[in-house]
Formats: sequence, structure tokens, C-alpha cells
Amino acid sequence: MKSKVDINSLSISKANPVMESFEKYDIQANIDEFENTENHSGFKYTFTILSQPKNVRIAVDGTIRVFGKPEERDAILDKNENDIPKILPLIYHELFPSFFMLSKSANVPCPPYQILTLGDETIPQNSNNVEAETETEPETIEIPESSKETVSGEPPITESTSDETTEKEGQTIEELQELYAKTSDEYSKNPSEELRKKLETISTQMNQKNSSSEPLESTV
Repeated sequence: MKSKVDINSLSISKANPVMESFEKYDIQANIDEFENTENHSGFKYTFTILSQPKNVRIAVDGTIRVFGKPEERDAILDKNENDIPKILPLIYHELFPSFFMLSKSANVPCPPYQILTLGDETIPQNSNNVEAETETEPETIEIPESSKETVSGEPPITESTSDETTEKEGQTIEELQELYAKTSDEYSKNPSEELRKKLETISTQMNQKNSSSEPLESTV
């Protein structure tokens, strides 16, 4: 089974230009099917990522087309061990490089690499839909039209020791993803310049390892 993720709009806003405190991000999402053929299904998605305390808001919407057998496409709507429809982490994974670049441009903490939980009351019982809250914030930074697709470019390379860089280059993408998730969790609990630079270095290595693959297609 394959999937193709497209972005229609992506923005970030801050109510206060200076982040006085940060605890975590709450992620809310919505997924709706708009087409279903013999060979593929199409879904519209939205993600709203809100910082706690409330200040930063990241919003994205677009479409995903899933190609495969009907039973495979039905299975992707089932919930995983975290009680989240499997299609949502698949989309979020493709969107994460865009979140990284956008949060860096706004000088705010990067959202987590993986979805482990969603906001309260965002997954109704007996439904594959996930309701997303809407909220208007000032000072919105919009992604240019030419960049409205999942980001395949590399973020700026930060300084690191040769030993640290060599060690990360020798790791597999799965090992880097696990390291990024752990470091991101540490950063969300205790933000520091050292951890921020470490996240940038790991993300650079992940993008370099993924640079030879199609950024908008992933095999599940």
C-alpha cells in the first residue's frame, strides 16, 4: 500500500512574540473521506497544534490519497495502541519536516516527532473523524505557494563535534527517529540551546538519509 500527502495551507502564529513559558503541544486533528474508488481512497485532513500555555498555533490542511486493496485501505482507519486512527500518524510523519522548518523560522519549540496522544474529546466514539478546534491568532506566518508540499529540503546544519556527527551518520533512519523522539521529549520538558542544536543535527541526518526517496510517497 502507498500513500501521497499534499498540503493545501500551512501557517504558524504567536499571540505573544516572546515565549515566556512552554510546557508542551496539544495536537488536534480531523480526517474526512472525500473519494473512494476501486484502487484508491482520498481523505481531507487538518491538524491544529497548540502550545501550552496557549501562545503558538500551527495549522495545516490538505489531502492524502491511499493506494491499495480495499481491505488495506479500511485497515488504515482502525485505531492503533494509542487509540488514534492509523492514518493520522502516517500523515503527521510526512508533515513533520514542514513543522520543523516552520517552527524554526518562528523561533519556537518544534512539535513532537510522533503523535502519542490527541487533545481531549477529539476522537468521537464509533467514528473515524477527529474534531479539530478552530482559533484565530494574530501575526500569522504563511508558507509561500511554491512551498505548499511536504518539505524535502535540509534544515540548516548546526555545529557539532566530528565524533557526534560521524556517530549519527552511521545510524539507521529508525535509530535516528527514536533518538529524535527522545530528545524532542526532553526539549519539551526542559528547553535549552544544547538540546535545540542536537535536534537540528539529528533532523539534518534524517533528511540526508531520506533525500534519495520521493518526499510525497511512503510505503506502509
